[in-house]
Amino acid sequence: MQNFKIIHDLDLTGKNIFIVGKPASGKTYLSEILFNRLKNHLLIHTDDFIQNEDLLIAEICNRNFSNYILEGNQAYTIFNKLNYSNLPNLIIELKVTDSHVFGIYKKERDLSKFQIAIAFDNYYKSLFLKYYIKYSQDITYLEIENNFL
Repeated sequence: MQNFKIIHDLDLTGKNIFIVGKPASGKTYLSEILFNRLKNHLLIHTDDFIQNEDLLIAEICNRNFSNYILEGNQAYTIFNKLNYSNLPNLIIELKVTDSHVFGIYKKERDLSKFQIAIAFDNYYKSLFLKYYIKYSQDITYLEIENNFL
Protein backbone atom coordinates (compact mmCIF):
# COMPACT_ATOMS: atom_id res chain seq x y z
CA MET A 1 0.00 0.00 0.00
CA GLN A 2 1.31 3.43 -0.99
CA ASN A 3 1.22 6.61 1.01
CA PHE A 4 -0.21 9.94 -0.04
CA LYS A 5 3.13 11.30 -1.29
CA ILE A 6 3.01 9.07 -4.38
CA ILE A 7 0.06 11.08 -5.72
CA HIS A 8 2.19 14.23 -5.76
CA ASP A 9 4.76 12.40 -7.89
CA LEU A 10 2.29 11.17 -10.54
CA ASP A 11 1.72 12.92 -13.84
CA LEU A 12 -2.07 13.13 -13.87
CA THR A 13 -2.40 15.38 -16.91
CA GLY A 14 -5.05 14.05 -19.27
CA LYS A 15 -6.12 11.27 -16.91
CA ASN A 16 -9.64 10.34 -15.88
CA ILE A 17 -9.57 9.62 -12.16
CA PHE A 18 -11.87 7.75 -9.81
CA ILE A 19 -11.44 8.28 -6.07
CA VAL A 20 -13.12 5.64 -3.94
CA GLY A 21 -12.97 4.42 -0.38
CA LYS A 22 -14.98 3.97 2.76
CA PRO A 23 -17.18 6.79 3.98
CA ALA A 24 -15.11 9.44 5.80
CA SER A 25 -11.88 8.21 4.18
CA GLY A 26 -11.00 11.60 2.68
CA LYS A 27 -12.31 11.20 -0.88
CA THR A 28 -13.71 14.72 -1.09
CA TYR A 29 -10.58 16.18 0.50
CA LEU A 30 -8.30 14.45 -2.01
CA SER A 31 -10.53 15.33 -4.96
CA GLU A 32 -10.36 19.03 -4.06
CA ILE A 33 -6.55 18.87 -3.83
CA LEU A 34 -6.32 17.21 -7.25
CA PHE A 35 -8.88 19.56 -8.78
CA ASN A 36 -6.84 22.57 -7.65
CA ARG A 37 -3.78 20.97 -9.22
CA LEU A 38 -5.48 19.87 -12.46
CA LYS A 39 -7.45 22.94 -13.50
CA ASN A 40 -8.68 21.44 -16.78
CA HIS A 41 -10.48 18.53 -15.09
CA LEU A 42 -14.18 18.39 -14.36
CA LEU A 43 -14.81 17.54 -10.69
CA ILE A 44 -17.83 15.37 -9.96
CA HIS A 45 -18.85 14.57 -6.39
CA THR A 46 -21.27 11.65 -6.57
CA ASP A 47 -22.78 12.73 -3.24
CA ASP A 48 -24.19 15.76 -5.10
CA PHE A 49 -26.44 13.44 -7.10
CA ILE A 50 -29.40 11.38 -6.01
CA GLN A 51 -28.36 7.76 -5.74
CA ASN A 52 -30.29 6.68 -8.84
CA GLU A 53 -28.63 9.23 -11.11
CA ASP A 54 -25.73 6.95 -12.09
CA LEU A 55 -26.70 7.20 -15.76
CA LEU A 56 -26.63 10.99 -15.63
CA ILE A 57 -23.15 10.96 -14.08
CA ALA A 58 -21.95 8.42 -16.67
CA GLU A 59 -23.36 10.61 -19.45
CA ILE A 60 -21.39 13.59 -18.11
CA CYS A 61 -18.19 11.50 -18.06
CA ASN A 62 -18.87 10.13 -21.55
CA ARG A 63 -19.17 13.56 -23.21
CA ASN A 64 -15.41 13.87 -23.84
CA PHE A 65 -15.34 17.62 -23.21
CA SER A 66 -12.87 17.30 -20.36
CA ASN A 67 -10.99 14.85 -18.26
CA TYR A 68 -12.69 14.19 -14.99
CA ILE A 69 -12.12 13.48 -11.33
CA LEU A 70 -15.02 11.44 -10.01
CA GLU A 71 -15.15 10.88 -6.28
CA GLY A 72 -17.57 8.96 -4.13
CA ASN A 73 -18.76 5.43 -3.70
CA GLN A 74 -21.23 5.72 -6.56
CA ALA A 75 -18.14 5.59 -8.78
CA TYR A 76 -18.26 1.84 -8.25
CA THR A 77 -21.68 1.57 -9.93
CA ILE A 78 -20.94 4.15 -12.63
CA PHE A 79 -17.90 2.22 -13.87
CA ASN A 80 -19.96 -0.24 -15.91
CA LYS A 81 -21.97 2.55 -17.58
CA LEU A 82 -19.00 4.36 -19.14
CA ASN A 83 -17.88 4.13 -22.75
CA TYR A 84 -14.60 2.25 -23.00
CA SER A 85 -12.76 5.41 -24.08
CA ASN A 86 -13.96 7.22 -20.96
CA LEU A 87 -13.02 4.65 -18.37
CA PRO A 88 -10.77 5.96 -15.63
CA ASN A 89 -7.04 5.73 -16.26
CA LEU A 90 -6.43 5.82 -12.54
CA ILE A 91 -8.43 4.55 -9.59
CA ILE A 92 -7.32 5.71 -6.17
CA GLU A 93 -8.75 3.81 -3.23
CA LEU A 94 -8.26 5.55 0.08
CA LYS A 95 -7.80 3.00 2.84
CA VAL A 96 -8.89 3.67 6.41
CA THR A 97 -9.89 1.42 9.26
CA ASP A 98 -13.46 0.92 10.39
CA SER A 99 -12.45 2.47 13.71
CA HIS A 100 -11.38 5.64 11.84
CA VAL A 101 -14.77 5.77 10.10
CA PHE A 102 -16.54 5.13 13.41
CA GLY A 103 -14.65 8.03 15.01
CA ILE A 104 -15.65 10.41 12.21
CA TYR A 105 -19.29 9.31 12.36
CA LYS A 106 -19.29 9.71 16.12
CA LYS A 107 -17.75 13.18 15.96
CA GLU A 108 -19.13 14.73 12.74
CA ARG A 109 -21.89 12.57 11.27
CA ASP A 110 -24.90 10.50 12.28
CA LEU A 111 -23.53 7.58 14.28
CA SER A 112 -26.71 5.58 13.72
CA LYS A 113 -25.77 5.36 10.01
CA PHE A 114 -22.27 3.94 10.59
CA GLN A 115 -23.16 0.26 10.01
CA ILE A 116 -25.19 1.12 6.91
CA ALA A 117 -22.27 3.11 5.48
CA ILE A 118 -19.86 0.19 5.95
CA ALA A 119 -22.37 -2.26 4.43
CA PHE A 120 -22.85 -0.02 1.36
CA ASP A 121 -19.09 0.26 0.94
CA ASN A 122 -18.78 -3.53 0.81
CA TYR A 123 -21.70 -3.79 -1.62
CA TYR A 124 -20.26 -1.16 -3.98
CA LYS A 125 -16.86 -2.86 -3.98
CA SER A 126 -18.38 -6.20 -4.99
CA LEU A 127 -20.09 -4.55 -7.98
CA PHE A 128 -16.95 -2.72 -8.97
CA LEU A 129 -14.65 -5.76 -8.90
CA LYS A 130 -16.78 -7.50 -11.50
CA TYR A 131 -16.08 -4.73 -14.03
CA TYR A 132 -12.57 -3.80 -12.94
CA ILE A 133 -11.27 -7.30 -13.62
CA LYS A 134 -12.46 -6.97 -17.21
CA TYR A 135 -10.43 -3.77 -17.82
CA SER A 136 -7.65 -4.05 -15.25
CA GLN A 137 -4.88 -4.12 -17.89
CA ASP A 138 -5.87 -0.57 -18.94
CA ILE A 139 -6.27 1.02 -15.51
CA THR A 140 -3.77 1.92 -12.81
CA TYR A 141 -5.13 1.06 -9.38
CA LEU A 142 -3.54 2.62 -6.29
CA GLU A 143 -4.38 1.84 -2.70
CA ILE A 144 -3.41 4.86 -0.62
CA GLU A 145 -3.23 4.76 3.13
CA ASN A 146 -5.07 7.78 4.46
CA ASN A 147 -2.38 9.57 6.39
CA PHE A 148 -3.19 13.08 5.25
CA LEU A 149 -6.22 13.89 7.43
